[in-house]
Amino acid sequence: MEIKRLEMQSDLEIFYALFLEPELTKDLITILEDYRINSRLKAEYPVLGVQISEMNVHTVSQRPSLDELANDKQRAVELIAQRLSAGTTKEQVPGNLLQTLEQALSICQPLSSSHADIHETARVAAELYFLIDDQFQGPYKQMDPFSAPLDQSQVNKNIGNFGRTARKISENIDSETDKRPPGDAKKQMTLACHLKMQQENC
Repeated sequence: MEIKRLEMQSDLEIFYALFLEPELTKDLITILEDYRINSRLKAEYPVLGVQISEMNVHTVSQRPSLDELANDKQRAVELIAQRLSAGTTKEQVPGNLLQTLEQALSICQPLSSSHADIHETARVAAELYFLIDDQFQGPYKQMDPFSAPLDQSQVNKNIGNFGRTARKISENIDSETDKRPPGDAKKQMTLACHLKMQQENC
């Protein structure tokens, strides 16, 4: 019964459901795909890139203040989105969020490569998810979007089946599990089990 239910879901929905907080994963995928695509557009079309940058700076200026957000987990995602989108933030970054923000930006760098694709986006999203989840407590409340969420039909048309991403991430998790602390390893093993279930249905 459970397998049939999963088969009815889109590949992206299945990917989101692999995590304890799927809304966090969904926001990260949307933010990272925007960044990956914008990076490529800026590199290939410099004039358009200037216009994109100006528009993104304006968008960031209209974002809610950090004090309005639910908790530090949501604030961290908001700041990551602002920096990736506009290269700046609306407000000064609080000290307790600064290190996580810098780590996150470093993790995201591969997405600026012309060779990055949706599979790299998913890998980075998974890494950011665990970084944020390890650093900040409390439930995640989905942020007001910078753009529309990633559309599954567009993914299928332009990029291919998301099942390949699950396999790649599962392989990475399997190879890294033994290197992590006990608590983190348990979390990774749980995700790996879900990913392997997904593999059997792709």
